[in-house]
Amino acid sequence: MRISGAEDGRRDIGILERARQSAKILFHLRRRPRPRTLEEQVYAAAVREGDACLDLGANVGWIALFLARTAGPEGSVIAFEPVWPTYRRMCQNIQATINIRAPIYTVPMGVADVDRVATVHVPRGRPEAASIATAADDETVPVDRYECRFVRLDGFLGARGEPPGDFWKIDVEGAELMVVRGASGLFADGHRPMIAAEVFAPWQRRCGYEPWDLLGPMLDLGYRFLFLCPGGLVEHRPRSDQPFPAGFQDGYNLLAYVPGRHEDRVRALGPLREGTGRALRVGRAPRPNQ
Repeated sequence: MRISGAEDGRRDIGILERARQSAKILFHLRRRPRPRTLEEQVYAAAVREGDACLDLGANVGWIALFLARTAGPEGSVIAFEPVWPTYRRMCQNIQATINIRAPIYTVPMGVADVDRVATVHVPRGRPEAASIATAADDETVPVDRYECRFVRLDGFLGARGEPPGDFWKIDVEGAELMVVRGASGLFADGHRPMIAAEVFAPWQRRCGYEPWDLLGPMLDLGYRFLFLCPGGLVEHRPRSDQPFPAGFQDGYNLLAYVPGRHEDRVRALGPLREGTGRALRVGRAPRPNQ
């Protein structure tokens, strides 16, 4: 049966309309995430298309998803979460998200200075506060305990041929020093990822060290620091007697970068500097960070 010219035209219009609708859907799925906090503004500005990202202490996966959407299909995210119920929730959240993004590889382990099994203490209903420290922030809250496996980061990545990563997010409730020590082989080989980390003195003291014990060695590796304060990013060179800038008593995240190596990323963070008025709200520390 011969199709008339009018029918041909209608068919072509229908194909074009379906193509337009598909393009709209794909554009929406690939759209970079919109930051809602200063922390997310930092990720959006610092992470590049195609970056290999490590999410160390991934909790239920929301930041891993943010990093994956920012790095795009050519990037990758490896998300470490040692507590099994939290890990399961993370996998569910990742699998339920259909945005076009970097692949996320989930690892049911934590990262530390030695390969070992250790107890993680999780205040009930607060998986984000899980810690290897024995004391809970609020002793009136019931605490669940899980035996979890931890690995050295350099050993884990080296054994699997994984790249050392361009951007690391470290959120391990005071155990940041152990993570950095477990990556000593990567640093010795010259790797210097940009690092976004929680640095909260009360939690670090629960783990047996002071903030300077972490910041001093990172300075020796060539890192410099932008602290996420309520008014925006504050540049500060830590000292043993003053590890934090004054405004950081209400914050607990910083960004570590290497001058010359991360210049383009640091330049993109310029609008978020304190006093520019472009920084969104910052997650406030549960108590003064001092």
